[in-house]
Amino acid sequence: MTVRLTILLTSSGIPPAEVKSPSDPTYTIPALKLNANTYIMDSAKIAPALEAAHPSPSLQLEHPIVDQVQALVYKCIRPLVPEIMPLVPKNVLSNGSVEYWVRTRSERYGDLDTFRREKGGQQCWDGAQAGLEETAALLKREAGGPFFLGAEACYADMVWVGFVQFVRRASEEGFEKLVGVDEVLRRQYEACGKWMEKDD
Repeated sequence: MTVRLTILLTSSGIPPAEVKSPSDPTYTIPALKLNANTYIMDSAKIAPALEAAHPSPSLQLEHPIVDQVQALVYKCIRPLVPEIMPLVPKNVLSNGSVEYWVRTRSERYGDLDTFRREKGGQQCWDGAQAGLEETAALLKREAGGPFFLGAEACYADMVWVGFVQFVRRASEEGFEKLVGVDEVLRRQYEACGKWMEKDD
């Protein structure tokens, strides 16, 4: 996967990142070529650049909701790892990326099918329930919705819906369980649909 990513980003004119140790990746995704002379990798660095280039409507990067939502993503994704992660090579990755993913994750978790069979299932969703309910409660604070801060989407919405879209790509059944926790989760996801359209 690293070789394919390097070729793709190099051919797009994006230079490698400066690394602190030999184990650090020189290329990561997402990556953005903002203009002829500006290249950025890492969502946390891309978002401020987009805010500077297009300040209205604001992404609300400094709003406390961003940290709250990032914490909720971690709270939900941790218990879901045994259920969702083994599905990634089957349902998300291109053929050229599967070997790397399976090899590196198997080193950590053992055989991925066995990991999901023994550690996955409803217990994972039970573990994520509290985080999903807290997220729904945050969305309900702005009664007009459908986003965390009301009628305008912000960076926090992108963080959360990015997680939801990842779950959906891995498992349609898992996606339905996630948005089925509360109707506001599905409503927000659908309202963000235009930002998930692909043009390739």
